[in-house]
Amino acid sequence: MKVPAYRDDGSVPTYQAQLQRPRKGQALPLTAQLSASAMAAPALAHAESGQQTARVGSEIAEFGLKRAQVGADNEAQQASAALDIELQKLQHELLLDPNMATAAKRYEEKSRTLVETYKSNMSNRLARDAFMRRASDVRARNVTAFVTENNARVVEQRTVVLDSDTAESLGYATNPANPPIMRANAVVTAQERIADAAIDLGVAEAEKRADELYYSLARDSLVRIIDSGADAEQAIADFRAGASADPIVNAARENLSQADVDKIGKDVSSRADRIRLLAERGWAVERKEITQRMRLDLERIADEVTVRDDLGAADGAGAADFNSRSINMVNDAVDAHDGSDESKAQLRAQLNSLRADQVIKVGDLVQAAQRERALRVLDADTRAAVAVVADDPDQIGSLIKQIDLAIDEDASGFTTTEEEEVARQAAREALIEAALNTHIARGDIPAARELYDSPGIAQALPPSLQEGFKQKFISHDNKQNEFTRKYREKAALYKAEFGKEPTARMKMLWMGADDPQQAFLQAKSLRDAFEKGSARYRLLQENFGKVKASADNVSPAGDVSLIFAYMKMVDPGSVVRESEFATAQNTGSIPQRVYARYNAALAGTRLTKEQRTDFRSSAEKLFESQMPLQRELQERYRKLAVMFGLPVEQVVYDLVGGEPMVPPAGAEVPPAGAEVPPAGAEVLQPAIRLDATGAVIQQSGE
Repeated sequence: MKVPAYRDDGSVPTYQAQLQRPRKGQALPLTAQLSASAMAAPALAHAESGQQTARVGSEIAEFGLKRAQVGADNEAQQASAALDIELQKLQHELLLDPNMATAAKRYEEKSRTLVETYKSNMSNRLARDAFMRRASDVRARNVTAFVTENNARVVEQRTVVLDSDTAESLGYATNPANPPIMRANAVVTAQERIADAAIDLGVAEAEKRADELYYSLARDSLVRIIDSGADAEQAIADFRAGASADPIVNAARENLSQADVDKIGKDVSSRADRIRLLAERGWAVERKEITQRMRLDLERIADEVTVRDDLGAADGAGAADFNSRSINMVNDAVDAHDGSDESKAQLRAQLNSLRADQVIKVGDLVQAAQRERALRVLDADTRAAVAVVADDPDQIGSLIKQIDLAIDEDASGFTTTEEEEVARQAAREALIEAALNTHIARGDIPAARELYDSPGIAQALPPSLQEGFKQKFISHDNKQNEFTRKYREKAALYKAEFGKEPTARMKMLWMGADDPQQAFLQAKSLRDAFEKGSARYRLLQENFGKVKASADNVSPAGDVSLIFAYMKMVDPGSVVRESEFATAQNTGSIPQRVYARYNAALAGTRLTKEQRTDFRSSAEKLFESQMPLQRELQERYRKLAVMFGLPVEQVVYDLVGGEPMVPPAGAEVPPAGAEVPPAGAEVLQPAIRLDATGAVIQQSGE
């Protein structure tokens, strides 16, 4: 039979023939059947078969043990593989622990626990023994890997911490603004930390880091010195010579080789050049942006100035405001610029150029506005003066002076000489024309002719107006001559017929005095002339009443009214409006102290009791000084009314005493033969008048 035979190499057993017995029915030679050896063969075969059976049983037992060992090895192999996976997971987990020492201890403990856990779960002793043999190798391999990774982490962490500490020390030590002793302490601290790290990093690495510390200390200190504004070339030259003004730089220089010194000098110089170039480019961009913004801002505030109501003010407030704001804007922009002094100077020049353009623009606009305002004010003053002349043509002399003064003081500097002369000529033309037309409209042709013939009056008018007034005078003379001729013809005819002079009554009849309508017109003409001549006294009377009332009203408003009424008494013909008395001074007859009191009253400062009494007393004296003139005027018109046979009360009334103007007994009548002005003829005006130059005009016959 064939039995398995185990090999020494542990391979799968094979089978081989162990015993050959004669097969049943198999024929053998006779000689073999009868020989001794043949006879003994069965016995021998039986014995050998027994031995073989014993061997087979031993081999079977040995095979069972082998099979148990194979199963234990298989179980141990699977458990060790699972253990390997668990240990790798544990390694990954504990390598995340920031505390490397704790991680190593925990790995040692947990790895042993895992091995014991897997061992206790094995099925038999053979499996446990097989597992322990395999687990020893697996654990040793994983421990080695963990320790390697953990130690690398230690070195890495040590490097990171050392890098951070060194950078912090360098940052403080290289700052020239810090105290030298504190900077030196920072360097010593960095050196000590590098020395402490040698145990983890190694001596060679520590020495390398010390050299890098000195290199960085010198280089970074130089960089920060230059960045703080020091001259780069001088700072590098001093460093090379070991004569830097910074003690830290010199100390670092002593620990460097010449090659390192040269390299640092070259690197710092190149860096300074690059930084300077980049800075200059950045500054140029910044200057361009600032210039663009400034252009828009200047245009904006220039537009704001040009729409101001006070742009044309005489004090130039609009231009002054623009100048102040634009100068502040330029200064603020230059101060905010981070560039060098040279860059700031370039920026200031650029901004001032922009500002100059806008200043010129604003200046032109202000000048135009001031010119327009001055001409507008002159035009308004001229219209006001014309209105006054239309009411009282005798004021023409003072009004012409006032207009000339306004042109000299208010328009001077804002208008050209040609514009001033044009305005002056236009004002004179308007005033003279208004005065002449007023006289003519009132029928006072002699007054109009007298004004026209005054020096400089006719010459101030354009040829067309001169010709027009001449024609009016000629037409009046023709009418007057015709009336006189007819009157004289009647008188001559009467004398020739009756041989005597006609009576005054008859002459009055020939002049139309008995005609009710003619008498009414004659009385009205005389009354209008009287009222016109009394206008000044009435104005004085009115303002004197205001002075007395305001003097009793103790208040700022009462003081303003008191002074204003007093000024109107001093210069009744003034055309200065009440709102402008505070600043106008174009009426030379009013003292400066009165203006000062008026300005103070406008500001709310009250007059003293003595000052009010003074103003009232002065006004009373001024008013009383005009009473004799008014009485003289009243008496003159009373006589005219009597001469023309007109009711006195229809012509004149008493403004001084308030008494009726009754003709006295024996009233004057025109003497026989006297030439009486015809009805409708122009009547005499008050004796005092001024020509265009301000000189007094004396009427003929006075």
